Amino acid sequence: MKQKGHELLRKSEKYTKTDMRYFLSSGFWITFTRIIQSVAAFIVSIAFAHFISKDSYGIYKYIISFAAIIGAFTLTGLASSISQSVARGFKGVLREGFRTSLKWNALFILIMLVSATYYLYNNNIVIGLSLIIIGLLQPFIQSASFYGSYQQGMKDFKSNSFYAILSTITQTILLVGAMFFTKNVTILIAINFGSLFITFLLFYFLTINKISKEATNDSESTPYAIKLSLINILSRIAQHFDKVLIFQIIGSNELAIYSFAMMIPERVKGLIGGVSRAALPKFSNRTNKELQKTLPRKLLLLSFGIILIIPIYIFLAPTIFKILFPQYLESVGLSQVASLIILSSSTSFILNALFSQKLIKKIALISTISPIIQIICVLIGGILWGLMGVVLAQTISNIINTLIAYVIFVISKRSDEKN
Repeated sequence: MKQKGHELLRKSEKYTKTDMRYFLSSGFWITFTRIIQSVAAFIVSIAFAHFISKDSYGIYKYIISFAAIIGAFTLTGLASSISQSVARGFKGVLREGFRTSLKWNALFILIMLVSATYYLYNNNIVIGLSLIIIGLLQPFIQSASFYGSYQQGMKDFKSNSFYAILSTITQTILLVGAMFFTKNVTILIAINFGSLFITFLLFYFLTINKISKEATNDSESTPYAIKLSLINILSRIAQHFDKVLIFQIIGSNELAIYSFAMMIPERVKGLIGGVSRAALPKFSNRTNKELQKTLPRKLLLLSFGIILIIPIYIFLAPTIFKILFPQYLESVGLSQVASLIILSSSTSFILNALFSQKLIKKIALISTISPIIQIICVLIGGILWGLMGVVLAQTISNIINTLIAYVIFVISKRSDEKN
């Protein structure tokens, strides 16, 4: 049966133009991890819905989004850079990347402490203390998280999956357990980031101990990461801008409603897009011409599968919310509209293909145009039409940005053919 299975996969490669055995082995672990993380997220969300008020949950989401926007100015491109360098044999980049990341987080710490001082001065103790906690822990969390980039570069998806699942389970148990005893947002923030701080540092040291101290470093890794980080700034801001805007102009209750509306569509989009992480090491070992020939067909097949998911979710959404989140039934209609963002899942495959070839200009173009469109759409939609305006803005901008990414990819293909 195993032999027949391999033969069937080999035959299917004629139509998919994909290494199906690699895809299933790597894709299985990534998809399995994403499923566990999604289930854990649902459990946490159910706990928040039942134990924490909308106002407190809205504040909780605002604090995390605010910190994420400030984090956009750190060395966010190191994860992709390390993964690619390791795939080419430079194992020493993990150790160097940890130190480099901590240095670049100095600005993050400073901004978080200044922001915390502002909130404390204005008697907002919850947000002020929460920002101090995140400011002190997040630099280590981010730097240690590169163990996952190293494992992906080594194509060790099994270990990567095991560590990610263990971290997720630990975080979920501690966070949900805490809700039985406290409703304090600051304590919940401390538990959330504290669990990541402990598990990520543990996994980092377990990984680094397996790497020889004489392992070679990639001199191009940090310069490339700096370029990627600069390119990523607008994208990172756009990713969380909607939540900060809603909190500031509409309120924390509405942010809670919006967060639950977007939760499932964003999880599904992340689940599909997450598979592209498995493709990055493969992409790095392919030429640009090879990717240009094979990727469009794969994206077309992916799009057909995505189109089938959306109507199923629209039909099931009322039942899902009625059973799991009865406190947020007002989120149902918003969530049904938001399901259209799943159509943009293929964008991550295009970006990873461009990342793998280090096509900085193409990446910069997409990463500049797309977030600007998203921020403008969200700003206009939120001011004019409230929550529904933000949801429509997110949906429309995501679809437009996917089309832009594909057009730029096709243009790069034609220009490469002329050369």
